[in-house]
Amino acid sequence: MYKWLESVTNDTVVSHSSLKGGISSKISVVYFQKSEPLVVREITDTKWLEQEPDLIQHERASLDVMVSSTVPTPTFIAMNKDTHMLSMTHLPGRVRLDLDLHASLLRELSETLLTIHATEIPPHFLWEYEAYTSISSITIPSWVQNRTLWEDAIHLLKTSTPTYIPTFIHRDYHPTNILWEGDSISGVVDWVNACIGPAYADVGHCRMNLAVLYGVETANDFLAYYMKTSTQAYDVYFDLRAFFDFVDEEFDVYQGWIDLGKLDLTVEVLRQRAENYLSDLIPVLY
Repeated sequence: MYKWLESVTNDTVVSHSSLKGGISSKISVVYFQKSEPLVVREITDTKWLEQEPDLIQHERASLDVMVSSTVPTPTFIAMNKDTHMLSMTHLPGRVRLDLDLHASLLRELSETLLTIHATEIPPHFLWEYEAYTSISSITIPSWVQNRTLWEDAIHLLKTSTPTYIPTFIHRDYHPTNILWEGDSISGVVDWVNACIGPAYADVGHCRMNLAVLYGVETANDFLAYYMKTSTQAYDVYFDLRAFFDFVDEEFDVYQGWIDLGKLDLTVEVLRQRAENYLSDLIPVLY
């Protein structure tokens, strides 16, 4: 499977191991006789490939954009278009969903995102932001406790046309794509969705993850640290966009969280935290 890398590295593959957390791709660490190990992404989601056949090229372009950044990011090595595989350097650290995200860690999480958003967009980078869910397709799940809350949020989305400064965004910035060594971020991974779009789409996506993983207070603290330095105005629209990209009738515990050791979540806890978060956002609307 990884023999194509031997011609790239001029070295012999001796073993490989799978990394946990992915559902649309198989992520492996490939080890060589003499060379440093490489990480290989193999896109396995055929439906995703049908929609976006250039996924591997997309991630390569995203990694190339980040070469000059101070954010620790994998370096592109090679790709195999026929098998939808891309190899990149292996970063130290690991995903830590068990971390107590106290002030200094949330500050680092926000500062890292701000640095990503300060990245210069090269003229050849063409991928642009799209919401994952159309507003017209949003429905209120049967399990909600306060329908009025949801109706108000959906009404705002339907009647808003936000403007934003085009920014280089990660598009999937959240705890399972962050590597830690001790209390320091050692890597930001999974750049296949990076694009030009609203900075607060990244903030909203991360906040939604933080809200359901750890609670509303953690999500709000992250926003406060981000806004302390950001020059762009906050717009709750993108928090709501991220919310409805995430939450639907089948909203349940993500298998990737379980694989990465986050075992204290149940569907009841998750849905209650989602409603708590939406309730916290609603006062911002008026």
